[in-house]
This record gives sequence, C-alpha cells and structure tokens, in this order.
Amino acid sequence: MTLLHRVNRHGAVIPDPSALPNEPVDFGSKLQASLEIWRDKGHRSVLLELPIHLSELIPVAVKAGFAFHHSNAQELTLLRSLTAEPVFVPSATHTVGAGAVVINDQQELLVVWEATERNNPNRYKLPGGYVDPGEHIGTAVEREVLEETGVHARFEAMVCVRHWHVNLFGSSNLYFICQLTPLTEEIRDLDPEIHDVKWMPVKDYLASDEIYPFNQRVVEMALRGDGMSTGNLEGYARSPEEVEIFFQP
Repeated sequence: MTLLHRVNRHGAVIPDPSALPNEPVDFGSKLQASLEIWRDKGHRSVLLELPIHLSELIPVAVKAGFAFHHSNAQELTLLRSLTAEPVFVPSATHTVGAGAVVINDQQELLVVWEATERNNPNRYKLPGGYVDPGEHIGTAVEREVLEETGVHARFEAMVCVRHWHVNLFGSSNLYFICQLTPLTEEIRDLDPEIHDVKWMPVKDYLASDEIYPFNQRVVEMALRGDGMSTGNLEGYARSPEEVEIFFQP
C-alpha cells in the first residue's frame, strides 16, 4: 500500500503532507515501498511536500534519492525522478510585482517617495509592490495604490513589463506597469514604508533629471494609450479567478 497521494496532469506523484507518518523509520519504509509501486505504474516523478513540523523526515527523503526543489517559510518541497530521463519541474524562481501610472484630469501624476529613500530627495517613483499569490495583477495594483497613497483607482490597461534578474536570493522579478484611473484624489493613511505622496504635474515629472528614465518612459507610454486591456476567452479556464489575460486593442 502506498502513501496517500494524488497525481497531477504531468504525471508527478504528490503525497498528501497531512497523511505522512511522523516517525522517520515508519516514513522511510513506506516511502521506499511507494516509490517502487509508483515507478512500476509509470509515474515520472515525485514532489514531496514536507511541512516544517515534519523536518525530521528530510534526511530520510534525501537518503531515498530526493533533492531540494523549493521552499517557503513553512514548507520544503523535494523532488525525485522515477525515470532514467531528467525531469524538469518549474520552481518558484520569480517574484511578481505591479506598478501604477495614475493621472488625474488636471494632468497630475500620483507619485510616492519611499521611506528607504528618505535621504535621496526628488526620487519620486510610481506606487506599486508585490502581487500576492493567487491575486490578479489588476487587483494587486489597485490594492497597492490604495495602501500606499489612500487613493482609490481603477485598473485600465497594462503598459509595460520589466523582467529584472538582479533580485533577492538569485531570483528574477517580473514587474507589470499598469495605467489606472483615479476614482478619488485625497491622499491619506500613508503606508509606513512611504515617506511622502503627492500629485505631481506630468510635465514636471517628465522634464526632471532626478526621475528614473524607466519611470518617465512608461508614463509617456500611458499618455499615448499604448496598453493591453484584460479580456476573456470562452472555455480557456473554469472560472475568471483562475487566469488573467491581456490583449492589445
């Protein structure tokens, strides 16, 4: 009898973490028996998720041929191939962020000055931050604008994507710059990470030598309306919550 598990659409076996034996010897014997059965059934790999409270099982899994794949604060995932061919399983190597170009009817741009840049005057940038797991980009950028500035804004289009490789722990970052329409303009409830927020004339922002050229470029693109809006494809996903698609008009 094998460990309780499921098989994903790529043929990878994923044991149920909540059903794993918590005693290393018992776990080791059941794991070895399961590996033989799964291999005989033609499964290609095993993704073993070990919660932090089962950390004593890590040496047992490594001895059984597993290698570290990825981890977070509460869980380590290990990978073992069941075939002679190498198995590629994508790992969590990227972070995802979203930034906002918010321009009001007075042609003023919503900008923030981060607290970490307190001693670096005139380094006003576009509001934005990380996208939470399972969160749509449009939802995330609206949330970030509200959290950092107190301004309610509505997502309209995506104007730029930046792929940055100099990130924490050797990972890469995908940053999506979006155009939003302000629904309110009052600045309030500043995030502790933000030193200052203001509405800045767009012409001054674009003319300043103190602003990063990347930010100036995406503001120019937003002014031209060079963006992709969200759309749906019938039958592409089971629900709109599963996928977010952007199309060029």
